Formats: sequence, structure tokens, C-alpha cells
Amino acid sequence: MTKTMYMHLYEYHKVHSPHNYQKSKKTFQYLCDLLMDLLSPGDYCELYVCYLGEENEEQESDCTVHLDNLNIDLLHIDEKRLIRIER
Repeated sequence: MTKTMYMHLYEYHKVHSPHNYQKSKKTFQYLCDLLMDLLSPGDYCELYVCYLGEENEEQESDCTVHLDNLNIDLLHIDEKRLIRIER
């Protein structure tokens, strides 16, 4: 299932588009809250952030997010990034 979700969690948007940055923070926090309820300890979910049509292009970076130790203010999420969300 593919769901469109806009992620603007990086420094440029924090400075130049704070409204979008705050919306992205809220959206990502909501996703993490849902995953905290759905995932058992040791399980994970992967999220690939890209623009429509770039799904098959090579990823440029990755990161791991630990739900038990989440600090959204320290995240840098931009395009072509694979995010592993662990519980």
C-alpha cells in the first residue's frame, strides 16, 4: 500500500517554511505513536521517503529511529532516504 505523506524534517524547512516543518513533525509523531502501539519490542518498520516516480531510484541515505528514544527535533529526513523505525 502506498500512502502519500509529505516530510519536511530538515534544516531548510525549519528555517524557511516553519509551518510545513511543524506539520511534518506532527505527522511523523503521529506515525511513531501508531507504530509504538502496533510493533512488538524488536520489530521494525521501514519507510522510504521520495517523490512520486522516484520509488525505483537508488536511495541516497538511511537512518534508524528508535521509538523508545525518539527525539524528532534531531531528525533529518529528506528525499531518497530509507528510515528504519524500530521498537
